[in-house]
Amino acid sequence: MKPFAVHCLLFLPALCLAAPAQLDSILPAGGKKGTEIEVTLTGKLDPWPCQLNFSEKGFTFTPDKEKKGTGKLKIASDAKPGPVIVRALNPEGVSTPHIFIVDELPEIVEKDEDGNTVAKAQILDTAKLPLVVNGQLPGNNELDSFRLPLKKGETVHAAIEGYTIRSLIDPVLHVYDADGNRLAMEHDGAVHLDPLMQFTAPKDGDYTIAVTAFAHPPAASVYFRGGKNAQYRLYLANKKEQLPKRLFPSDPGPDTKTEKISVAKPVTGTLAKPNEVDSVVITAKKGEQRLVKVEASRLGFPTDPVLRILKPDGAELKLVDDANKESDPEYLWKVAADGDYQLTITDRFRRGGPTFRYQLSVEEPKPHFTATIEKSEYLLEPEKSVDIKVKVARLNGHKGNLQFEIPGLPPKVTLTGPDKVPDKGGDVVLKLEAEEDSAPFQKPLTINVFDEGEDGEKTGDPQLALYSFKDDNYRGPYAIMELPSVWLTIPPKKKEEPKKENKKEAK
Repeated sequence: MKPFAVHCLLFLPALCLAAPAQLDSILPAGGKKGTEIEVTLTGKLDPWPCQLNFSEKGFTFTPDKEKKGTGKLKIASDAKPGPVIVRALNPEGVSTPHIFIVDELPEIVEKDEDGNTVAKAQILDTAKLPLVVNGQLPGNNELDSFRLPLKKGETVHAAIEGYTIRSLIDPVLHVYDADGNRLAMEHDGAVHLDPLMQFTAPKDGDYTIAVTAFAHPPAASVYFRGGKNAQYRLYLANKKEQLPKRLFPSDPGPDTKTEKISVAKPVTGTLAKPNEVDSVVITAKKGEQRLVKVEASRLGFPTDPVLRILKPDGAELKLVDDANKESDPEYLWKVAADGDYQLTITDRFRRGGPTFRYQLSVEEPKPHFTATIEKSEYLLEPEKSVDIKVKVARLNGHKGNLQFEIPGLPPKVTLTGPDKVPDKGGDVVLKLEAEEDSAPFQKPLTINVFDEGEDGEKTGDPQLALYSFKDDNYRGPYAIMELPSVWLTIPPKKKEEPKKENKKEAK
C-alpha cells in the first residue's frame, strides 16, 4: 500500500488557540468526481474556518467564513474513484479520520422533508437511474423513503454504505407497495452490516425504498436509531452492472477442475448445493511446513468456510473454522509423516448456492512480522515528548530484532526506538521529543520497520507500521481497513500570559 499523499497546510496566526479539531461527521459522505458540492461538517471546529485534508489529490475545500461548519468541496475530474480519508485540522491538531467516497454516478442529497413516513416519500425518476442518494438519519425512529414508479417485471438494485464508511449505524433496506405493505427487507450483507437488495416489481405501480438503521455498536434496547454519525449512501440502479464493482465480491475466476492441489497454486471452488463438501488431495513430506488458507469473506462471499485436514488413513488431523477474528480459516501445518492428505471445505451452516465461493491455497510459510500503531494521530508540544505504542506480531517463526525510523521528521524532533523487540513480539514504544524552539508542523508520516542484521544494521526493504480500524465493534470489512501513516502535529508554542502584579509586593 502506498503512503497517503502529503498535503502541507499553512495557517495564518490565530488570535487564540483552541483544542485540536474534532470532526464528527461530513454530509454528504461522498461526491461525484468533476463536481463541486456543498458540505456540512459537525464537531468542534474552533477556530472557524478550519481546513480539510484528504488522503489523495484532487480535493479543494473552501469554507464559508460566515456560516460555521459549511463550505464548498470541489472534486477534480481526475480524482480516483473509491474511498479516501478526510480529516479536519486547525493549528492545534487534527481530527480522527473519516471515510469519504468518490464516485462516477450522478448524486443527490436526501430532502429531509418526508416526516419520517412511507406515504410522504421523496419521488425519484426511474429513468434517471443509476444514482446515489446521500442521506442522514438525524434522530431515533427516523425513516428516509424514496418512491419509484416501476413496471411489472422491472428490477431495481439497491446497495447502501453506512457501516462500511464507519457511520455508527447498522442499516436496513425496505420495499413497500403503494398501499404501504412491506414487500421486502434486507438487513446485513454477506460479509458486513451493509445490505444489498434486488427487487422485481410484481405489477405496475409506485414502490417505495426506505432506509432505517439499528444502533452500531448494538444497544440493549432495540429500535431504529439515528444521530449526527448516521450518514449513508444509497445506490439505486436498473442493472447490477451499473453499481460500483467494489460493492460486490471479487472475481476469483472460474472453478478449478482438479483433484490435487500443489504449493503456490490455489484452487477456486463453489459450494453449489446445501451440505456440499469439496475436497482435494495434497502430497506432503515429513518435516515440511505448510500454510493452508481458505479465503471467502475476504473476497466478499457469504461462505463461512470450515477446513478439515485428513490423514492418509482418513482420520481427522485438524479442523479449523475462524482465524484472526475473521471467518476465513488458516492453519500453519507441520507435517508429521509422508503421504497424501485430503483437504475438505464446507460451509459452517451447511449452506450452498452459486455465491458460496472460496479459494483454497497451500503455501510455504515465510517468516514475517506485522506492526500495528495504537493511534492514528499524535500531538507533540515543544519541550515535551510523546510515546507511540506499536504492537509487533511475529509470524511463521520470525526471529531477530527490528529497527524503526520515521522519514520526514521536522528539525529539532528526535526519535528514540526500543533497544530490543521481545522475542515473542508484543508492545514496543517509540518516543518522539521536541526541542523548545521546534517550529509548528502538521503532516502524515510513515513509520518504517526493518529487520536488523547481525551487524546491527537495517536489512531488506522496510515494512510500514499500520493503524488498523479493527476494534471490538468490528463486524466485517470497512471501505478502508487501515492507514499506512500517522498524523503528527506540533502546535505553535503557547505564549505565557504576563504575571499579574502583586500590589502588596509592589509597596
